[in-house]
Amino acid sequence: MFKIIHRTIVKRLNSSLAKSLEIESEKQLDIPILESDINQLYEALTAPVATTIGPESQKQLKLSQCYLERLKVNFKDTDKALQNSLNERNEKLAAMLKKPNLAMITELIHVNALAKNQENAVKAFEAIEQNGMEPDIVAYNHLLNAHASVNDTKKTFEVYDLIKAKSEPDLVTYSTLIKLLVNTKQLHKAFEVYEAMKRKKVHPNQIVFTTLIKGCIQFGQIDRAWKTFNHMRSEIERPDSIAFTLMIYACSKTQDAERALDLFQEMISNNLEVTPVTYTSLILACGSRADYYNEAFDLLEQMIATGFEPNIQTYNVLLQIASKNNDIDRVKTVWNDLISRSESNSELLPTSVSFKYLLRAYTSALKSKPKKTITADEPEKKIGKQFEMFKEEKIEPPKTSVYPVFNDLTHSTGLFIQEANDLWDRITQLVDEGRIHMNSELMYERLENICTQPTRDNFERALQFFDQSYKNYNIVPTAKAYRSVLKVAFERKADLNEKAVPFWNRFLEWDTQLEEQMKTMENGPKGLQEQEEYRMKTSRSRKVMQDSFLIVARGFARNDDLNNAIEILEKARDFRQPYYLPPIKLAQIPNLMEKATREADNGDHEHLRKLSELCPPVHHSPVTQVQAMLKKKTIPKNWWGWQAIGIPEHERTKMVRKNQKLQRKKMDIEMTIRHKAEKSLKNRKAKESQQSAVDQFNE
Repeated sequence: MFKIIHRTIVKRLNSSLAKSLEIESEKQLDIPILESDINQLYEALTAPVATTIGPESQKQLKLSQCYLERLKVNFKDTDKALQNSLNERNEKLAAMLKKPNLAMITELIHVNALAKNQENAVKAFEAIEQNGMEPDIVAYNHLLNAHASVNDTKKTFEVYDLIKAKSEPDLVTYSTLIKLLVNTKQLHKAFEVYEAMKRKKVHPNQIVFTTLIKGCIQFGQIDRAWKTFNHMRSEIERPDSIAFTLMIYACSKTQDAERALDLFQEMISNNLEVTPVTYTSLILACGSRADYYNEAFDLLEQMIATGFEPNIQTYNVLLQIASKNNDIDRVKTVWNDLISRSESNSELLPTSVSFKYLLRAYTSALKSKPKKTITADEPEKKIGKQFEMFKEEKIEPPKTSVYPVFNDLTHSTGLFIQEANDLWDRITQLVDEGRIHMNSELMYERLENICTQPTRDNFERALQFFDQSYKNYNIVPTAKAYRSVLKVAFERKADLNEKAVPFWNRFLEWDTQLEEQMKTMENGPKGLQEQEEYRMKTSRSRKVMQDSFLIVARGFARNDDLNNAIEILEKARDFRQPYYLPPIKLAQIPNLMEKATREADNGDHEHLRKLSELCPPVHHSPVTQVQAMLKKKTIPKNWWGWQAIGIPEHERTKMVRKNQKLQRKKMDIEMTIRHKAEKSLKNRKAKESQQSAVDQFNE
């Protein structure tokens, strides 16, 4: 048996050990984090630093060719050192195989666990007893990790039971279990393991806390993430750079740019390492708010000046915040720059995430009113002076590329629709070529784009895409996909009974089937929190389901069918269980409220009475009113809330002046762009006139 392990393990030792260097840094919590966004963030956070050329030595240095050459040399030195280390370890293990002992077999289990080779790890573990030895806690933990690395929950907990029967679980045991439960989206059980380790007096470390924080963010439980983070730094130990960066990323989910900037400043004050991932997370947090959108690109400038080169995650975040703020010109500029750089750097090739935000930019542009038209001859809109520090000269989009490039900055609904459709054709082509992968998020963005297009057949096209394209790519539609089709289905009265209502019933049947599956699952979610985590896998959250009910109720009200509209609200109240969904407010159904009030004015109070029962008025506390007013862009000068939150008059004056300064700056930028466009158009016409004169002369 041991000879079999010898042959199979030694053949793969180099490749397995190479992978181990990435995964072995469990001390740094090498765990993947959204689903796409969070996973990329976390992988980048835990990646080892490949160069010693750091921020301090590059504050005044552009990314010149000389600097890039220095980076290249450094990477070569690192690779050489890594290969030497692997060769030495290979020779050492090969020699040890001749005389097997517990330490050597344990190392083989470890290597296979890191390489996610579950079967060979089990064989190596069995060899311990076959050679008359007794496994220790280290061997058990490596076997535990071998099962956990492939998300085999059942076998992982079988090993855990063995550990409890023969010895005491240690920090590595609990850390591995928590990592598995977070990766398999069982956050509630992960916290149960955390509580169990505290009862056993096992002291949690950075890995445990950052894994739990990652899980909280992944499930959108930001408050719980903050509680975990604050407990970590007030009672347990000082958070590291990874924990701070995760919380900065969490701020982007709640649009709390100020808090993110405070965390960043605290990192600097505590001399914690600031990485490109930290900057990227901070850019995302600032870009989540319209009033901090420009600061996001100032941070990009600071990032480049510090010596960090934007990577594909940085570009994806720039695309994300520009699409969120409906800045399609900047989206196109960032995209063209990305494609230009990817020609010489394969690590910058666009991913499915990149295309997702590119599609979202067109959806946002279609939802809003077209802005001023910019001629196609206007010079490419720059991201500001940020990229001027990043490149020695302006990079033009490649003339030929397998990826789309954009040279037309004209703003028109027709152009947006055409470019979005062409973009999807290119995406499907790239998927067929194996350059990118199709996933549910990319499919959802395309479906949302189709539903947003103001065409007469958008419902038919959306339904066809929903029924056929999802099936072609073997992707199961989520609740968000159903919600998108419902929006367009209930817009027109002609489609209401024939198409919209059947699709709504189909949605409810699909949800009922999933609920039944959940109840009959072996070892399925039991508690309310576990069940909600399970529903999140198909985006059937409380908010998405409530939005769906509201869409249908508004659709019936729009078509003067108040009876069915109120019936939908009653079903929403009793959905899954009474008051499972958040209470519906009258402000969420203005058209229904208006028509019911109109009926009451004419003497029919029935519908208004039912609405008052279903949607009781919400009484806001003074604090809630203050928070609501602060979210508005315009606040009265003598508003009582200023005193309530303790802001004196001179501070208000500063805030007003700062806002005026930002507005003037924005106007100056727009004027500069307009002047450049006019100048470019004038020069083009002059050249055309000159060329025409030359042609006439030649004729």
